Amino acid sequence: MPEQAELDGRIARLEAALGATAKALEAAKAASDLSGELAEARAALAEAQARIETLEAEAQLRAEDVQAPVAAVPPPAAQAPAEDGVKLRAALDELQASADALRDGNEGAADAALRAENEALRAARAMDLAEMRALLEELEPMLESANA
Repeated sequence: MPEQAELDGRIARLEAALGATAKALEAAKAASDLSGELAEARAALAEAQARIETLEAEAQLRAEDVQAPVAAVPPPAAQAPAEDGVKLRAALDELQASADALRDGNEGAADAALRAENEALRAARAMDLAEMRALLEELEPMLESANA
């Protein structure tokens, strides 16, 4: 019987070794499964990087498309009609003269002051409209390229 006990002990050790080997094989299979996931993640990363490069290139092209019309448009001051500036200066001078007449107490100075102020406001409005038109002319090419 001692031989039987010795054989049983050897069998138990072999079964334990086989169990450990089976566990090691399962762990190796799990590691190989992770390598597949790693490959998928790397592929997704490569796709994302390619997409980022494409989007950056498109953004650069759009920026160049927008900057080209902006660079071609002269500054608003150059577009504003010079006569509106002369008109505004004349109206302001008239307003100053009527204000001086009011201070001196001349007859009819109040009416003249109101007329001068009205003319100054009209000239200022004309300047504002000219500036607004110039801005709209600047924005129009940019809006057209953005809608395209």
